[in-house]
Amino acid sequence: MNLSFYTASGAASAQQKKINVISNNFANINTTAYKSKTATFSDLMYQDVANAQGAHLQQGTGVKVSQTDTDFSGEGAIRETGGKLDFAIVGDGFFATQDPEAEETLYTRDGRFMMTSIDDTPYLTTADGRLVLNSDGEFIEMTDLDENATLEEMNIGVYKVPIQNGMMPAGSNNFRLLEKNGEAEALEDPRLHRQCLEASNVDMAQEMSQAIEAQRAYSYSLKMVQTSDEVEQEVNSLRR
Repeated sequence: MNLSFYTASGAASAQQKKINVISNNFANINTTAYKSKTATFSDLMYQDVANAQGAHLQQGTGVKVSQTDTDFSGEGAIRETGGKLDFAIVGDGFFATQDPEAEETLYTRDGRFMMTSIDDTPYLTTADGRLVLNSDGEFIEMTDLDENATLEEMNIGVYKVPIQNGMMPAGSNNFRLLEKNGEAEALEDPRLHRQCLEASNVDMAQEMSQAIEAQRAYSYSLKMVQTSDEVEQEVNSLRR
C-alpha cells in the first residue's frame, strides 16, 4: 500500500511540473521569438514481483520529469513592426551575441536590435545590451552607419547550429551551446525580413489541450493518494 501512495504522489509531482511548463508557455505567448517548452517524462525503477501462478511480472514505481525540451522545429509567425533595426530570421538559424565584458557567445532568434554607444563607439546590440556578431564573428561597429544602412553594410551574422536539441536556455531568450550541439557556422546567404520580428511559436489550442490533460492526471493522482491513505487507515484499524 505504501508503494501505491508514493507512486501516486510522484505522479502528482510530475504533473505539477508539466503544468508549470505549460504555464510558462502561456506567459510567453507574446514574447518575441519565444520557443515553446515540453516536459518529458521517464519511468522510475521497476521491480520484479511474482503472481499467484509464480510467474514474474514487472511492477513500476511511477514517473518523473526527466528534462524540459525546447521546440525549435516550429517557426513563429513573422509580424511587421516598422522598426528599421528589427529583423526576423526565415528558416533555420540564430543571431550570435556576446556580452561586452565576456567572450561567451549566446544564440537567439530575437532580432530586436538597437545602436548602443560603448566607449564612444556605436555598436549594433540586442535589447538587453549584448553585442551582435557579423558573419565573421566580429562585433558590428556602426561608426559610419545608421539605422538606414543596408543588410550588406551591416553584415548581420546568422548561424546554423548542427544539433539544436539540448541547447541550454541562458535567460532573456538566449541559448548556450553544449558540446553535443556542435560548432555553429555562419550561413553564407541568410534570409532576413527587415522591420519584422518573429512571434512566439506557442500553439494556444495545443497548450490548452495539454493543460486539461495534465490537470486531470494531477487530480487522478491525488485521488489515488487519498484512496491509498484511506485503505492504510482501514488496515491499521483492523490490526487494533
